[in-house]
Amino acid sequence: MKSILRFLLLGLGVLVGLSLVSSVLFLLIGITLDLGGFRAQFESAATAALGREIEISGPIEVVPNLWPTVELGGLRIANPAGWSTADFARMERARVQLRALPLLFGRVRIMEISASGVSARLERRAGGEANWTFDLPEPEEEETSTPGEEPLTQNVVLVGVQELSLEGISVTFVDAARVGEPMAFEIEKLVGSAAKGEPLAIEMNGSVVGQPYSVSVSTGSLADLMTARPAWPVDVALEVSGLTLGLRRIVASDQLAASERSGIVRKGEILAVLQLEFSGERLTTLDPLLGVSLPPWGPYAFSGRFASTERGYYATDVSLQVGGSRLTGGIGYEDVAAPRRLDASLTATGLQLDDFDLGEWSPAQRPAAPAEPAGAGEAANPDVARVRALLDPQLLRRWAGRVSIDVGEVHSGSDSLGQGSLLTTLENGRIEQAIALQLPGGAMDARMELEPRDESVDLDLRLQVDSFDYGVLARRADPATEMAGLLGLSLDLQATAPDFRSLMRHANGRLGFAVFPEEFEAGVLDFWAVNLIHAVAPALDGNRSASKINCTVGLFSLEEGRLQHDAIFFDTSRMEVEGEVTVDFTRERVDAVLVPSAKRPEFLSLATPVRIDGEFSDFAVGVAPADLLGTVVRVVTDVAIVPIRRLVDGSVPEDGSEKCDALIRDWKGSVTAR
Repeated sequence: MKSILRFLLLGLGVLVGLSLVSSVLFLLIGITLDLGGFRAQFESAATAALGREIEISGPIEVVPNLWPTVELGGLRIANPAGWSTADFARMERARVQLRALPLLFGRVRIMEISASGVSARLERRAGGEANWTFDLPEPEEEETSTPGEEPLTQNVVLVGVQELSLEGISVTFVDAARVGEPMAFEIEKLVGSAAKGEPLAIEMNGSVVGQPYSVSVSTGSLADLMTARPAWPVDVALEVSGLTLGLRRIVASDQLAASERSGIVRKGEILAVLQLEFSGERLTTLDPLLGVSLPPWGPYAFSGRFASTERGYYATDVSLQVGGSRLTGGIGYEDVAAPRRLDASLTATGLQLDDFDLGEWSPAQRPAAPAEPAGAGEAANPDVARVRALLDPQLLRRWAGRVSIDVGEVHSGSDSLGQGSLLTTLENGRIEQAIALQLPGGAMDARMELEPRDESVDLDLRLQVDSFDYGVLARRADPATEMAGLLGLSLDLQATAPDFRSLMRHANGRLGFAVFPEEFEAGVLDFWAVNLIHAVAPALDGNRSASKINCTVGLFSLEEGRLQHDAIFFDTSRMEVEGEVTVDFTRERVDAVLVPSAKRPEFLSLATPVRIDGEFSDFAVGVAPADLLGTVVRVVTDVAIVPIRRLVDGSVPEDGSEKCDALIRDWKGSVTAR
């Protein structure tokens, strides 16, 4: 019996020893358990938990050891009924591995998270409904816990992720409020880690709307995230489409309130505030990424406090630099619903107009529609096509906003235009703009209201220019020109027309101008009125080398596209010219008679009236036969009359600018040229 007892005890010890060894080996090595047989139960439980149909077509495997691992394949999450596709998301494979022992102390330490072949289609309807919002069932009411006892989940904390790896991730975003094609975002590869007490670090590359990008992210530890989320540090570097972007940190909670008080964030709960910086060589490189056509300005740089709400994005403490021009202020952009809204309030100590040259840029993304048939002699004008595309009624109705800019000093090349301000508003397709410039020795004030509609165009324009050196404009057209002089202009115009081309044919109002030239060159400023003066001057005063243009004044009334003179006067050092002018914008024709008179009686002084007749682009300057006959008679009689006139008539000064000033003072408008 003793021998049998010893044998039984020995056998039991061997069995216990083998059991302990096998348990240790099981915990250390692990055995893969295939849970595919429970697929239906997993799908049913997941469907009930998420409120969406869940399907698992691939393997479901678990390794229950000291490093428990779960692998899942072929996951499909369905969309609710009524969306554009049946699937919300699909995933080919996912793997999660934990450390078991920390779980006993409520600490989750992840050894590995990896996934591949993930695709998702995110959609948002015009009313704001989104397919990524899950209709989760209400949790069942739990029994009241024992006083002093806390739920187990309250003490569970994520403390680290050893390895994070994602490959082949594709997301498509469709927003009914956005214009253009759906936004496609792909992650070719993402690797990262967040070991216990170490910062979360992520490196990622892929493409967005076909443009390659690379991103690196460095943040605080996961413990920081769990305990101090509002001040969780973050540092992001992004490169895409020639853009270098830096996102420095999440701003503390007291600064969130400061951003809300700034006035840029008008509505909505602030979701985050970031310090943002970005820069690049040319804005046009961002066109494919943003789905818009941006002007070819650059190099550019931006920095500011960037706030995000459920309505849109806002920037305060902004510094915006384009070329050598720098503006500061605030910008807000909202796209939660149509129309998109852009608000900006900016100031600048100096602004160089050359930095904002548009070149051949057009705001239209699509090819421009065929131009209207041009009239005889009318050439295609790319500037007109560009403006028409920008003022398309459908495009304007998709946007709204208010932009104000105050500038301490405006420069055009080497010219100084003084200080100025611009205010532009766009609401319901109607543009209102006010521009004020304090020029050296003068000022300009312009106000415009413009509403392009599908069937017509409304325009109300008021412009007042005092003592403007138009040489600045001439030098923008031709930097080598010496053209200079002072210009005064008063314009009050209203029109309702079927289209932009016919605005002047339906215009009413008043127009007055006064020009006191110092140097004059035709062709530099391509205005028909300027070229008209240049063409008429030789006919009025044949000896141009000995004559100087002192001033020109034109005062007009405009009614239904027909411009009638109130007064017109043209003074040179040798001649005074008065006349009658009619400009018909309906037929684009000019009809004028200018009558010169010599300031000093001369023998053989022709002083023949000059007639101008023809289209704006092709007018003729000549002498009527009847006027020529009168000139011949006067030449014959001058032999007897001129000596008497020289004795009786007083001399007329070579500079007749005072007469120009008198005409301006007597007019019922307002023109100041000097």
